[in-house]
Amino acid sequence: YEDYTVLDTLNSMVPLWQRAKKDVTEEEYDSFYREKFFDYNKPLRTIHSSAEGSVSFKALMYVPAKAPYDFYTKDFKHGLQLYSSGVMIMENCKELLPEWFRFVRGLVDSEDLSLNISREMLQQDRQLKTIANALEKKIKNELESMLKNDREKYEQFFREFGAQLKWGIYSSFGANRDELQDLLLFWSSTEKKPVTLAEYVERMGEEQKVIYFAAGETIEKIDRLPQTEGLKDKGVEILYFTEEADEFCAQVIHTYQGWDWFTDVWLFHQDFPLDAVVLQEGETCDFKWVDAQEILAMHERQEMVPFRYLKEFLTGGFEYGKGY
Repeated sequence: YEDYTVLDTLNSMVPLWQRAKKDVTEEEYDSFYREKFFDYNKPLRTIHSSAEGSVSFKALMYVPAKAPYDFYTKDFKHGLQLYSSGVMIMENCKELLPEWFRFVRGLVDSEDLSLNISREMLQQDRQLKTIANALEKKIKNELESMLKNDREKYEQFFREFGAQLKWGIYSSFGANRDELQDLLLFWSSTEKKPVTLAEYVERMGEEQKVIYFAAGETIEKIDRLPQTEGLKDKGVEILYFTEEADEFCAQVIHTYQGWDWFTDVWLFHQDFPLDAVVLQEGETCDFKWVDAQEILAMHERQEMVPFRYLKEFLTGGFEYGKGY
């Protein structure tokens, strides 16, 4: 018999994020995530990136499959772990992620950062801001890629963290809408599934000039509204808003790809018979057919149009002969 020795490397002393992507298996990425961040779920997306130039860094980030139990509370500690040459200098560096991407878990390692840097100095550090900007673009690109190439996973992600993206739009009063609006999903009355604004606009008819939406507690309740039925009978697609943040987002986005506004189905473009004057007891009803846009214009001019009772009229609750 011939004796021989096999050397098996148990610990290369090279951190996972420092290794080339081609040398790391999916199992290694997943195992690292679970052990590092105490999550028994497999992540939806692994983002392993590096950059060299004015600032060099390596980043390993994950998009979780489930929101942590405390994610939407003030107790949730967000931010990436920050390393300098393999040595951790901060456990949760909030400055590396914008609030709307606070769900991302991971770490960043850069040789250009000082080991002795304080949090106060870190907030003003130009190199850190450069890294943060690069990470934000990378995360957005990965989400767009997931939306395009793995729709099922993206819809799973959006169910968990979509509210955070919406918050990113209205919390900044629209400053970040161009960055985030194409990542949003809303339920479609015709597709019977979540769709993007771009997909909605692509299907709009030539005569349709606005994006229609209907708000309510659930998809089922919205679907049974008389107003949605009227539009659906005409083949018009409606976006269903079931969260309070949805209407705020619509107001902040306001325009999308040149379309002027989002319009509630209560004001959809057909002629409504509305009393043009405020009726007093004993007066004769004087019907006037006016377009929804004319209603808005007359209301702006403070003319005698019972605009605030439009919903009551549409639902049969407007009583002619009653003084308002």
